[in-house]
Amino acid sequence: MLSLPFGKWLLIGVGLMIFGVGAANVVRAWREDFTAYLACSAKTCRRVAPLAQIGHVARGLAYLPLAALVVLAGLKSEASDVTSLGAALEAVERQPAGSWILVAGALGFVAFGSFSFIEARFRRIRPPRDLNPMA
Repeated sequence: MLSLPFGKWLLIGVGLMIFGVGAANVVRAWREDFTAYLACSAKTCRRVAPLAQIGHVARGLAYLPLAALVVLAGLKSEASDVTSLGAALEAVERQPAGSWILVAGALGFVAFGSFSFIEARFRRIRPPRDLNPMA
């Protein structure tokens, strides 16, 4: 991508889009009512909503190291600086308390997965309003 015209800026743009996806997941965690489409008791919904919030925060924060590496690669114009998500997480691990950050992220993904199973069980699926089965 760096060899393309304006490749440096394209790479920075891609990094900013990755950052936007991560930030949107974090914002979604606090704004969205994840229990609105669940057909479960109010008690169960109150218990599972934090799982969805924690999971979306973890998913959003997992994108941020990759976004930072892609933007930095664009700024430094070195293709070798662009890595995979795994390499970005390894960079986080090398930081002080990096292992603890990764453990927190892993627990967040466990919460997200748990909520996904609960959602699969209790999700209300509504047909579209304009659905006419006789047509």
